[in-house]
Amino acid sequence: MSLYLNFKKGVQSMSTGYCLVRNLPVWKFFYKGTHSKPIRTTIAVVENKGDVVKGYVLRRGNTVCTRLQDAPIKSFKKSEIAPVKGGVKSTLSKHTLTDLIVHGA
Repeated sequence: MSLYLNFKKGVQSMSTGYCLVRNLPVWKFFYKGTHSKPIRTTIAVVENKGDVVKGYVLRRGNTVCTRLQDAPIKSFKKSEIAPVKGGVKSTLSKHTLTDLIVHGA
């Protein structure tokens, strides 16, 4: 895996140059988008600005990417993150990299 840890910049991919955010970089949520049903999604966040979050897509539905260097980078609208069924609360949960390794995508 082509990753290295730079304590000033965080985890960075040598091939793309994107840095993961330092505080809770793994986001798990159901994304509504243009689909008929919300899709289970797990991303490693590289940018979190305004109403859009950008990151490596580690899981999209049943498809799981096991290597960060093979994961595509996509942007998601925060307003399209699905709420809990029948409620206002979001399905978004934020995790550490250790949680991703222990519990999976």
